[in-house]
Amino acid sequence: IYTVPGIARVQDLVGLPPTLIDIAEVDCLSTEARRFGDKLEAANNDVKIRLWKGLFHCGDWALQDRHDLYHAELQFRTVWAGGCLLDS
Repeated sequence: IYTVPGIARVQDLVGLPPTLIDIAEVDCLSTEARRFGDKLEAANNDVKIRLWKGLFHCGDWALQDRHDLYHAELQFRTVWAGGCLLDS
């Protein structure tokens, strides 16, 4: 499937695999990311939308100096992805 999130119709998104959407609190794309997640949910897909308080767009690289936050993010993604594999 190929689609552009901003113009995708709900019916175009049916049957997609589990999706994780990380949204930074200060992000020029946060509105679009939320809307896309809402469309995925409306199409009955398994969607996890996570808001990162205090983080800016593409700011996850900045967490590398904050080992506790960086590892917490990696741990969350690892557990989420592992759960997807167990469910499939």
